[in-house]
Amino acid sequence: MAGRKRSRSDAGPSAGTSGVWAHASLVVGLVSIVVYGINNSSSDGVVQNMMARIQKCGSELIKPAPAQATTKQGTRLQRLAVGLNTSLHALNASSATNAQLERWSTVIYESMSASSRDFHGVDHIFEVSGGGGSEEETERKDSGEEVDAPAVRAQSQAVQTISAYFHDTIYYTVDGGLSDEQARLLEGVLMEDHADGSVHLSSNAYKSDDPNDVPMAMLLDIFGFQPGQKLNPFGGLNEFLSAALAVRCLQDVLPLEQLFRIAACIEATIPFRKPDEEGSAAPMVLFNRLMAARNNNRDRLGALSRSDLVVAVQQAQLLANRDVSNFAGDVNAFLSNTWTLMPESNQQIRQNTYRISSFAHSLVKMAGFFENLDPTVIYHSFEGVPNDAEMTSLVERSRANLAVAKTYMNAKLLSISVLAALAEKTGGDSVLSMWVGDPRKPSVVTPKVEDDIEPIPDPSDDVKLDETVFRILRDGRNRASSFDIRNSPLAAFLYGLIGDEGLLESVEYAVHPMTAEDAEQLLQSLPRQAVSTIALACSKVVAPTRRDALEQIAMEYSKAAL
Repeated sequence: MAGRKRSRSDAGPSAGTSGVWAHASLVVGLVSIVVYGINNSSSDGVVQNMMARIQKCGSELIKPAPAQATTKQGTRLQRLAVGLNTSLHALNASSATNAQLERWSTVIYESMSASSRDFHGVDHIFEVSGGGGSEEETERKDSGEEVDAPAVRAQSQAVQTISAYFHDTIYYTVDGGLSDEQARLLEGVLMEDHADGSVHLSSNAYKSDDPNDVPMAMLLDIFGFQPGQKLNPFGGLNEFLSAALAVRCLQDVLPLEQLFRIAACIEATIPFRKPDEEGSAAPMVLFNRLMAARNNNRDRLGALSRSDLVVAVQQAQLLANRDVSNFAGDVNAFLSNTWTLMPESNQQIRQNTYRISSFAHSLVKMAGFFENLDPTVIYHSFEGVPNDAEMTSLVERSRANLAVAKTYMNAKLLSISVLAALAEKTGGDSVLSMWVGDPRKPSVVTPKVEDDIEPIPDPSDDVKLDETVFRILRDGRNRASSFDIRNSPLAAFLYGLIGDEGLLESVEYAVHPMTAEDAEQLLQSLPRQAVSTIALACSKVVAPTRRDALEQIAMEYSKAAL
């Protein structure tokens, strides 16, 4: 429930915090050795040997091996601890204590392991953290002095790794508010109205003349926010609070300049922003805000040159582009990621059992999102990073994937709407499993709707359709989801019969909530024999209370097809 303060008991699948702390306690020894080995020149051979083993555990942090490869690596908490410590060391941070490293790793782990998370979990931040510090980011200072490229890349990677770890820690509306630990760390930063779920920035916690509040005042400049402002869940609420969490954790060990870069990276992950009223794209808006933040903190940020700010925006944009990289990736993986995202914004389908209407509602929302998403605002560049050729490729691949996704989503929506129509005509909305069969279990075989509906192996030549969409519907997405099967036999059956033209015509009648009149119009828009086949298949799966009515519908539509 939006605005509710999430207690430890519902913080996530591992949230039993006793489980998390038990797991974290296993990391204490590792963290101790990491810190001791890096910060003490007197470490003996045993410690050095342990460090070598630990570094091997975390060696995949920067660039994870391909999914198909079998690679030994540390636990997620180990990788977080190693990644944080390595990155802080690269940024010349003051020594972090064992307790601090453990606390920061654990708060990230807990935040990303909430029960509401599916796509935005711990593995996501490892994926986003890889690939920073490219050759493109090598720069020259204003004085003309050449910057040491390996050092620049190491620091750039460190900034992006830390930013990636924190950038999704707060997912306020999805997680149902802040966890106890998040609330403790963000004390004084925000005001929560649990009655309406709104969040406002505190009006008196950002004092530029108070050394303790300088980092938070800087955050306001970077995000363009004002004290007391109401935060928009789709306009930076999560990103600002995530950046604030990072600053609160790290302000005692990192200089303001590095917190500045980390905050810029997290701000850049606010997605899908169109140019502002003056026509400035998001990276230019960020650049102007960084200039303002520097000018407002000249005593501590005044040494930052224009080229420093340019590089800060470039590394921020590279991180942000990786955050949405799946839009331009393999189309099957893109759809699989879409299916892991859906439960995060649709609480009802997180349950083991949900109604037809709940699934239909989530499909309508996602279909509407794809329909209105402009592929030119998914990725951004700044002063040639990424270059024009790469940007063109990203936009065109995203456009192609969105076209497939729209058709795929419409086919899924049509199939679930047919079930909704049959349900409406035979007694009303009911749980989806009553119509398609129980969730699959290897040890148990129960009737499935697809037992009597097989997709057409090869649609006839006169049916125009997207072969990629048909193949994924028939054969399945490349990853399972928590709430839906990988393949879509009913959707493949219908799409193979009616093709793109019929799909666009029939999906117009896929309205929700659905009335008896809507149901009749939808079924009448489809081939009569298809409706008969689906109704008869459902009659063999549903509870006996609806079997006769479905058999009657199947008979009526079969006669009408003659």
